[in-house]
Amino acid sequence: MADIKKLEVPESLSRLGGVFREAGHELYLVGGVVRWALLLGSDTDTEPEAQINRQDTDAATDAHPARIKELLRPHAENLWTVGERFGTIAATIGEYEVQITTYRTDQYTRGSRHPEVRFGDSLREDLARRDFTINAVAADALTGEIVDPFEGRKDLERGVIRAVGDPLERMRDDPLRMLRAVRFETTLSELEKPFAMTQDLEKAIRNNAGWLESISAERKREEFEKIL
Repeated sequence: MADIKKLEVPESLSRLGGVFREAGHELYLVGGVVRWALLLGSDTDTEPEAQINRQDTDAATDAHPARIKELLRPHAENLWTVGERFGTIAATIGEYEVQITTYRTDQYTRGSRHPEVRFGDSLREDLARRDFTINAVAADALTGEIVDPFEGRKDLERGVIRAVGDPLERMRDDPLRMLRAVRFETTLSELEKPFAMTQDLEKAIRNNAGWLESISAERKREEFEKIL
């Protein structure tokens, strides 16, 4: 898996990548869609379209929301702007539901679980704000080339759940990430090999589990349901 240089991007998504590239913008597939494609792509005969469609498709771009809407409208069957103030525009592109979010560099205030959203212009900065290295891998929507500044592919290969940067800071930013870590350890271990958190991440969670009191019951319930 660590040797994978690019993903096979389905045609409808690569065309969208071409639309953004021609307009002078970047478009990268990010998050779970890339994680699943890497996990399944090297070990199974699953078609690329099935790999990409394991979850709703997330993408990131340097284009701001208004520009994203301009680029999407001629190609989208449906368009949603509910998350626009957070930089996210959603659309149906062919058989895929794509959520495209402007690069962000969130700033958290101590005691608050709601970040001040700041748009950025760097993919690396956007990946650096994410929770775990296995979720901080991106693939160019046009070419499928992998961008992996935090070695998430190696962690996928080794079955490691590791925080991006300091685990205490990542958990303090959003304590729900504690439950997400447990979810990934549980669900990914259903594959051929077990997954486990790094010791420093597990320690940060054990020592600060009380921070979860600040998270709404609805968000915690959703994570518990996914774990179960």
